[in-house]
Parts: sequence; C-alpha cells; structure tokens
Amino acid sequence: MATRLSPARWIDGLLRWITPLQPAPAADDPWDTIHQQVRAIEVRARGQLREQFSGEFRSAFRGRGLEFNGIRAYLPGDDVRFIDWNVTARRNEPFIKQFVEEREQTVFLLVDVSASASFGTTGRSVQDISLELAGLLGFAAALNNDHVGAAAFAEELEYTLQPRKGARHVLRLLHDLLALKTSGRGTNLPAAIEYASRLLRRGSVIFIISDFLADEASEANAWDVALRRLSVQHDVVALAVYDPHEAVLPAGGFVSLRDSERGGTILREAEPAGRVLREASAARLAELPRRLRAANVDFALLPSDQPYLRPLLALFRARTHRQ
Repeated sequence: MATRLSPARWIDGLLRWITPLQPAPAADDPWDTIHQQVRAIEVRARGQLREQFSGEFRSAFRGRGLEFNGIRAYLPGDDVRFIDWNVTARRNEPFIKQFVEEREQTVFLLVDVSASASFGTTGRSVQDISLELAGLLGFAAALNNDHVGAAAFAEELEYTLQPRKGARHVLRLLHDLLALKTSGRGTNLPAAIEYASRLLRRGSVIFIISDFLADEASEANAWDVALRRLSVQHDVVALAVYDPHEAVLPAGGFVSLRDSERGGTILREAEPAGRVLREASAARLAELPRRLRAANVDFALLPSDQPYLRPLLALFRARTHRQ
C-alpha cells in the first residue's frame, strides 16, 4: 500500500515551482568579487559580534563541562561543595578546588545550497542569507576558541571542511562556499544529516541552515526522522530561512512556473495557481515548527525580508535560561 503523505510532504514539491530568473551580475574578475563578498560578510559579522552576539552565543552553547584548575584557600562565600577535604585535613585549614569551564567544542554548519535556496524577492536570496548566517556563527565559534567545520549539500554533499580553529579557517570556509558551483539541484537533507552523524564526535553543536524544502518520498526517509536520531547524540539547532513571498504570483492572466530542482516548466492560470500556492506555503510554515519540535531540536524561523539577529538572539537567550 502506498504511504499517505501529510500536507507538508507534498507541498514542498509544489513550492519549488516558483523560481525567479535572476542573471548573475557580470564581473571582470570573479575571484575579486568573491573576495569582496567575503569581506562584506566578515565586516557585518564582526560588527554584530562586538555588540552582543558573541556573549549570547557563549552563554547559549557552553563547553562540555568543568576542568580542574588547582586549589586555593577557602574564602567566605565559597561553595562548600568544592572543599578539598584531603588538603584541608593535611593543612589544618579549609581549601577548595578551582575549576574552569571547558569551552573547547566543535561547531559544525550544514548549509543548504540546493536550487530552491537560490530563490529571493527581497534583493537577497535564501542562500545569500544562509551564507551570512554561516559566517556569523563561524566567527562567533572561532572567537570562543571552538573548532568550526562545515558541509554544503544539495542532492549530494557538494563541499566539506574538517573542523579547525581560527578566524582564518572561517574566512576560507566563506570563500569556498561563495565560490561553490553546485552540481545538484534537489535537496537530500537526510543524507547530509547522516554524514554529520558519522563525522562528528558525540556532543558537537550542529547548525542546519536550510529552507527545509527537501525531497521526501515517504515517512521513512523524511528529514525529521534523521534529525531526531541526530539530536540524541548532538546539540542540534535548525535555522529555517525562507522567503515569505515564495507563493506570491502576479494577479491575472497566465504564469509560467519553473521547477528549480527537477527542471521543466508548466503554464498555469495565475489566480487559482496563486491561491493553491499560498495555501500550501501557509500549511508548510505552520507544520514546520511542529516537525522540528518533534525532532527535539532548537530552531528559529528566519524570513528573508526581516533582520535575522533578533530571532536568533531570542533563541540563544531561551537556551541560556533553560540551562
């Protein structure tokens, strides 16, 4: 018997039929253009880090625990639970153990570069915002002396970078992602999740930056099933970037729609097609939070026509208060 899919499963394919034709701007030197884009992302990211993002990031994503850092004489107000009774007995006066937070951890970025992410009606595509988010998170992690790694995915993995430390490593990551020419058009999110699960040691922080418009043939290979398994061993955060105008069609007449991931075009009457797409988009965005909660991951919905910093900070603060 064929598996009956929920609305969120079948509308994803429908939404991919809206893709603007945006010719790439001409450039005398493509590498110089990429360098300028990297520089622009770095400047914006460092400006946000100087304000409040870095502290919120550090509080929301703590290290793996505490590391012993020696002993000292007890002072009034110290936590008696940390008294070192052996040293206290030998010296006949109270001493306590000192600890420092073990900050070092691995932050891994899974970035969606499929064809649907190229959509944009606000001057920037979903992918543009996703790469800027990757830069901001990467620099924040580097500032905390964390290892940063990444993988870009479409139908298959398009790019991988092993976790390392340092801002220069993040700059290389941004340059590589901006220069990336993807070969796949569809979205295989479960395969990307499986790769991260095999690569990373337990307890890593994984950010999935995607529009979550993934190909799902059945419930068994749905992305939320893979996401739920991943969250058992890692700290997973989903950042769902989407264009709120993805289902807005011109009023009246007929419109030609192109499937950005599977290819092909169809001609439809604009008014009924627009109504179906609006309903499908609303249903998808309504069900997306439920699926992410069921997968037991933290998440933020980031519309491309609004600044992403406020909802991102709200997510971090909620995590901090929960800890």
